[in-house]
Amino acid sequence: MDEAHEGGRRGTPGGDRPPGFSLVEVLVAVLVLSVGLLGVAGLTLGVAREARRSALETGRTLVAQRALDSLRRAGFGAAEDGGSTVRVDGREWRVTWEVSREAAGLKRVDVRVPTGTGGERGPPFAAARLHRRPGPGSGGTP
Repeated sequence: MDEAHEGGRRGTPGGDRPPGFSLVEVLVAVLVLSVGLLGVAGLTLGVAREARRSALETGRTLVAQRALDSLRRAGFGAAEDGGSTVRVDGREWRVTWEVSREAAGLKRVDVRVPTGTGGERGPPFAAARLHRRPGPGSGGTP
C-alpha cells in the first residue's frame, strides 16, 4: 500500500470510512439528549409546583398560628367563635375559628384556613386547647 491510500484510513481501525460520526450516530445522540432534557424539564416543573404548594401551606400555617396567638392573648374568657381576613405576603386569607367548651376551665379552638377563594369548609387546619389560669384566690398558683 502506498502512503496516500493509508492516510485516508487513519483513525478508522479496519475500515475504509473517513474519521467522524455517521448520521445514525448523530441521530441517536440527539435522541438520547432530548430524552434527558425532557426529564430535566419535567423535574423542574414538579419542583416549581411543590415550591408553590409549600409556600401556600406556609402561609396557611402562619395565618392559623397568628389566630391562635391572638386568642391566647385575649384570654380564656374572651375566646369565642369568630373570623377575620388577614393579609400575608401579598395574599388575603380568610381565617375562622370555632371555640367549644370541653370541660370546666378548658376550651377547644378549631381554626380553618381555606386555600381556595370559595371559602370552603373542611376539617380544621389547626386546633388548640385553652386552659383557664387559676387566679390568686382560687387555691392554685397564679
